[in-house]
Amino acid sequence: MGVGQLPVKPFAFVLMPFDSAFDDIYKLGIQAVANECDVIAERVDEQNFSETILERIYRQIETADFVIADMTGRNPNVFYEVGYAHARGKLCTLLTQSVDDIPFDLRHHRHIEYGSSIQTLKSKLKSEMNWLKAEREKQTTSAFTIEIRNHDGELEKDNYSAHVVVEFVFNISNKTEKNLLILKLFTYIRGQIGSSLNRAKTAPHQIQKAKSQNIFILLNRLFPDCRPVHGHKLS
Repeated sequence: MGVGQLPVKPFAFVLMPFDSAFDDIYKLGIQAVANECDVIAERVDEQNFSETILERIYRQIETADFVIADMTGRNPNVFYEVGYAHARGKLCTLLTQSVDDIPFDLRHHRHIEYGSSIQTLKSKLKSEMNWLKAEREKQTTSAFTIEIRNHDGELEKDNYSAHVVVEFVFNISNKTEKNLLILKLFTYIRGQIGSSLNRAKTAPHQIQKAKSQNIFILLNRLFPDCRPVHGHKLS
């Protein structure tokens, strides 16, 4: 984080029926816990937007760090929106006053039963929200940092052929115990560089591309979430 930058709070999008009976559940339960956990929690009816409400819900689900949905009463709109959140691969925690409101085939998903007690909801939701924050952090943090320290090449040409030698030097920091992935990485790099150089012998104009782009593409395929240092872009 740079000097003067404020930390970005996680965003929890809340799905629940638009019914005044849920206002205390939302304000005194969900939002109160979110404030304690340093999370921004919002419902769509609190927001200003120009698109249709369904388009806004889609957009908010896609941008949310996680979704909290109250299934009480089996509201069809909430069920539909939860299905969309699951289809988008979102972290999603279900709430309900009665477990009977969660269909059997959804009960394997994380859910909280709170009866009619806001205090019970707050107690259970606080630990759940901290888990959601930690899980989201794991998903967005790369296990590796990769730096290309040097990539030099020399091209020798005559009237009949062209030969190139390209050398790559990497710094790779592994934040996990997944040493097997590093072995796979170097095996893959070796194979791809060899393939690029073989093509370069008969197509000299592709040498620069093989030198500066191919390696980034293959690293990006292996580690799409990695964050290279010194401004290198994996694309």
